[in-house]
Amino acid sequence: MKSKMFLIGTLALSSLSTIAQDIDGPTKVMVVADGKLVIGGRFEKSDRRVVNNVTTWDGTKFAGLAKGVDGQCLAIASSGKNVYVAGDYSVVNKASDGSSEIPSNRIAHWDGAKWNSLGSQTVDRDVYAAVCKDNKLYIGGNFTKIGGNLETKGVGVWDGKKWSALGNAQFDRAVLAMAFVGNDLYVAGIFKINGDEPMEGIAKWDGKAWTEPFRGGLNDIKTLVSDGKNLYMGGSFGLKMFDGTTVTEIKGAPTEDVFGICVDGSKVY
Repeated sequence: MKSKMFLIGTLALSSLSTIAQDIDGPTKVMVVADGKLVIGGRFEKSDRRVVNNVTTWDGTKFAGLAKGVDGQCLAIASSGKNVYVAGDYSVVNKASDGSSEIPSNRIAHWDGAKWNSLGSQTVDRDVYAAVCKDNKLYIGGNFTKIGGNLETKGVGVWDGKKWSALGNAQFDRAVLAMAFVGNDLYVAGIFKINGDEPMEGIAKWDGKAWTEPFRGGLNDIKTLVSDGKNLYMGGSFGLKMFDGTTVTEIKGAPTEDVFGICVDGSKVY
């Protein structure tokens, strides 16, 4: 499948096609952290150097995060220099002799200089989405337990020291995307209910309760992005916007598959 991608921001990227050719496998997710583009996916090398599934681009050159992670990267979240990488792996900073590797099941923290584990027990299944807010990491996926024996379905929170659930989340199927609009956390995925409450493909956590943000929800959302005021939703339906009250079509926006969105001020890519 061919797709078009537009990257905006402060990074001076002379040729995105050239950058893509310098990575020897498929990419899955990109975020900006500390002025650098962090790229995750399923690849071994960037610019012929072994980086193991996660790499950075500073506008001039590639650099790995030490020895990377030993499996596919599925989600990345950032806060300042802190980068959280989630994926299908069990070890970070893997060395051929095992001397420097750190066990960290499916998610780990890069602090700008080194890898850190998020506890001896993290999640029991896959993490597909991650976002940072107020020094906390929020994750979404198809997991049922976090931190060992703490039961929560689809959503969990890491505060830097321990894992916790978020409002007794009990999503029946996977959470695939997350975004904050102000203090409200929106999650989207292939779920139909949260506990006993219908929540069709999208749900909101306002700090007190989970609700369906608009009646009937929306199926097949693949990505969520906020401009600080509005929520942009991309999926098989194209692109839609939610202003907190009403879902609207965006004039001239794609009406077929949208897998990624970037907002820069009043511009949406």
